[in-house]
Amino acid sequence: MSDLRAAHRLENRNDPRTFCQAISKYQQAVEKAVKGVAAVLQHGGVFSSGPGNRHAVNPLILALLNVPRSDENRELIKKMDQLFLPHRQRDIADLDALAPVYPDPGKLHARNHEYPFQDSSGAWHPPCEPNHRDAFKIGEVKRFSVTANRVCAILQEIVLALELIYP
Repeated sequence: MSDLRAAHRLENRNDPRTFCQAISKYQQAVEKAVKGVAAVLQHGGVFSSGPGNRHAVNPLILALLNVPRSDENRELIKKMDQLFLPHRQRDIADLDALAPVYPDPGKLHARNHEYPFQDSSGAWHPPCEPNHRDAFKIGEVKRFSVTANRVCAILQEIVLALELIYP
């Protein structure tokens, strides 16, 4: 939740130079919230392996949606089903795609929220550059803010409940 609070502090919808910073924190907040649920389930013996060290969380979401249902966890899994509807999974995948990764040899550095990236001509641009065609837009910030707020709030409740089921 600290990443979510930091995102809200960083986000200034009147200053596009802050958008990459806020989006970075929204991505981290969602990543940590999803990994938190996976860690509790691993600790409880439901998952055989933990969340791992990759940024992408959509594979974890698919695993969460396939957790075996029991009398104890049925309502929590139902909440996750409702949280991770296809549109929200797409928003999370879009956030995942903005986490920086090293490109394959000969490929350009992709648009991301943290490091300079290259456009199709190979020119470099910082993620905070407000007037470039690949600059982060207010619509993205709003969409990712809504997604992160919803995901973090629901998954925090789920983690607390799962910790009671799988102490």
